[in-house]
Amino acid sequence: MADDKFAEDTWLQRAFIKMMSPELRALLGTLVFFGIVVLIGLAAINEPDRLGTFEDQYNGRAIERGAVIFNSTCSTCHGETVVPRSETIEFRIKPGTRNGQRIRLQGKGNAGQNGGPVGDLFLIVRTGAHPVFSRVGDDIQITVPVTVAEASLGAKVDVPTIDGRAQLKIPPGTQSGQKLRMRERGVENAQRTGQRGDQIVTVQVAVPHLQDERSREIMRELAKLNPQDPRVTLFDKL
Repeated sequence: MADDKFAEDTWLQRAFIKMMSPELRALLGTLVFFGIVVLIGLAAINEPDRLGTFEDQYNGRAIERGAVIFNSTCSTCHGETVVPRSETIEFRIKPGTRNGQRIRLQGKGNAGQNGGPVGDLFLIVRTGAHPVFSRVGDDIQITVPVTVAEASLGAKVDVPTIDGRAQLKIPPGTQSGQKLRMRERGVENAQRTGQRGDQIVTVQVAVPHLQDERSREIMRELAKLNPQDPRVTLFDKL
């Protein structure tokens, strides 16, 4: 009896479909399709955690996208998306670079987060002390000892520079502590190509140690011939 009922229902359904126009059948198919889409959307809204995000999958967390399930962690980065490594690089220090100056190496920094661009590496320059030279701005400063005769009579003496040995003219009557300037013997300016500082020479008169009586005699005679008192102006200021 049930089989007869099913056969009758099936015959009626086929008869009904044959009676429908092609336009009505197309409309019915479209309504069925949109009904399925709506049901899938409601299921996604009610279960957002099942869909997950690309970031979840990228970090190795278990997520589900349709029929595909991701449930593994990268053995290299362990879910951090970056791998630490060191690299030895060469870079150029421009002439005139100063202590504390910052140098930027583009693209040599850390990896960007979430697929972002690579960062930059910033280097802070620290210059060490030199036993002879000191730097002030673009100028080089140095102290040069001279003899009493060179300071009194004047002379040409060899002095060291950052470019090598050079001659310095000592004027007659140069006093200890007096500063002499050597033009363009300093450091090249980092911003203005071709422009250099100077070398400032501080003269230091070296007093000789008299080892024999003849030298002492000459010094006594020199004192008699030049009896000036260098401390007169000091007392005049009191």
